[in-house]
Amino acid sequence: MASIYEYPKYYELVFGKRNIKKEVDFLESLFQKFSGRKTKTVLDIACGTGPHMDELEKRGYAVAGLDNSPKMLKILQEKAHKANFIGAYKQDMRTICLGIKFEACICMVNSLAILTENKDLISHFDSAANVLGRGGLYIIEMDNPVNILSNPKPYETAKTYRRLVKKGDISIEVIYEQRGFNLLKGIEQNRLTLNVNDAGKIIKIVDDSPIRRLLPTEIELLLMINKRLELVKILGAFDYTTSLHDKNSNRMIIVLKKK
Repeated sequence: MASIYEYPKYYELVFGKRNIKKEVDFLESLFQKFSGRKTKTVLDIACGTGPHMDELEKRGYAVAGLDNSPKMLKILQEKAHKANFIGAYKQDMRTICLGIKFEACICMVNSLAILTENKDLISHFDSAANVLGRGGLYIIEMDNPVNILSNPKPYETAKTYRRLVKKGDISIEVIYEQRGFNLLKGIEQNRLTLNVNDAGKIIKIVDDSPIRRLLPTEIELLLMINKRLELVKILGAFDYTTSLHDKNSNRMIIVLKKK
């Protein structure tokens, strides 16, 4: 089956409806509040086509992107402003090896959830610590697991969500199916189907990648194993007032700091 990451144009249309400027405003406020120094260099881990990188770059940050998809990185490089662009690296987020350090790292759009095994998460956090300078922040955005798992019988029956995305001559029917949940491992089995009509060209993309629903306590345990990153804050939105338990929260913003 094809991966959504092999179709960056359609990926951007489906997942690109976000207030990137507002989100980067909040990232900057986290840098200022918790770093203790001026942040100038940022690595975007699992960057995709780099919307947050692009906005950070416009604000004068020196940025780099890391992703495992060559097609995503190609789009990223085409958009980059060379003056503040450090580079695009095709690497696995479990085993990052760059030889340079950054003052901050970010991992957005629930990208960390693709690591479903504990050993992969342990390896990832170790890699992230390697590329962060002392006192540097690592900010991770994930889905809020509290609202998902606090239902009386989560995933007892399959759930399907549909929406239609249109832009110019392109229309995409998006079908997201939750196909079950392994409560012991915290892994959600799902299927994302995109029925694309691109100016009359019909394409069907089916992606069955499972995701991990990480709990805050699991993050704390992973950090105890890691010993080089510490938990600073967990928030329920791109603001300081929303907690994970607020009914309107659908995000989990994790702020880590290199010891």
